[in-house]
Amino acid sequence: MFEALTLVQTHKITEFPIVLVDSKYWGPLIEWLTNVVAERGLINATDVNLFHVVDTAEEAVKIVADRADEMRAASFTTEPVEG
Repeated sequence: MFEALTLVQTHKITEFPIVLVDSKYWGPLIEWLTNVVAERGLINATDVNLFHVVDTAEEAVKIVADRADEMRAASFTTEPVEG
């Protein structure tokens, strides 16, 4: 997970949704990242927003599908050419 977050954070790869399933399982890690790591300035507080924590497969699929739709729409958007 941290490798993927680092690649997204540093823009080494195209941003994609990182979805963690089971908030009860991931909750302690998220709390540690937010309340310890971010507060000590070791990561930016907004870095915690680079991933989503959900409890169902349906929620995960929706996040991934929504991002795919956004990326598809963006690929069809072009700047007008002058001249």
